[in-house]
Amino acid sequence: MIHAQKNKKSNTGDNKMQVEIRFLQPGLVKAEAPKGFENWTTSKREDWADETLRSLKQKKGDIALLEAMAYLPNPTETGEYFDEAPCVAAIEADYGETTLFETSEWEEFKKPHNKKYLVFTSFNSGEHTNFIANGIEEVANLVNSAFDGEGASAFETEIENFLQEVNELNTVNTNEWYEFHNNTWITVTLAKE
Repeated sequence: MIHAQKNKKSNTGDNKMQVEIRFLQPGLVKAEAPKGFENWTTSKREDWADETLRSLKQKKGDIALLEAMAYLPNPTETGEYFDEAPCVAAIEADYGETTLFETSEWEEFKKPHNKKYLVFTSFNSGEHTNFIANGIEEVANLVNSAFDGEGASAFETEIENFLQEVNELNTVNTNEWYEFHNNTWITVTLAKE
C-alpha cells in the first residue's frame, strides 16, 4: 500500500494528498465437487476449495484468477474482462491508518478473523498463568496485562514484534514464544482457526 503523503509544493503552491482507493472484487470458479461432498464437514469442504484454487493458480497461472474475477463470461474470447469499473469500497491514507470513507461491506470485510489462541505466561517469580483468547486483540490485551505495574511501555518494541509473529500463525497447534527482558516467558498457541 502506498503511504499517504503530501507532495512537495508545486509551482502553483498547492499541496496534494496521496490516498489509497480500495475496492472489493468477487471471484467465481466453477468446479466439480467430489462424490459425497454434501456430507462433508464445513472445514473439509473449505480445505478442498482452498486446494482447488491453489491447484488452478499453479496449473493456469494468474490469468485463471483474473478470469475468475471477470464480469464477462468469456473474457479470453472478447478480449475484455470487465464491463464496468468496480464500486469504491474505501478511501484511506497513512498506510490505511486513516479512513476517509468506507462502505459497510468494506468495514465487514476488514474485520479480523476471530481465531482462538492459548496464551501461557511464565513469570520470573515462578508463577504461571493460562488464558484462552478470542482473536489477536484479546491476545494483545493479555500480553500487555502481563506487564501491569512494570510499565508496559518499556516492553513496547518486544511486545509489538512478538504480536506480529503471533498474528502470522496460520496452522492450528503451532505456537510463538518469547522471553522478555525481565525473564517473563510468553507462549501463544493457535488453538482454532
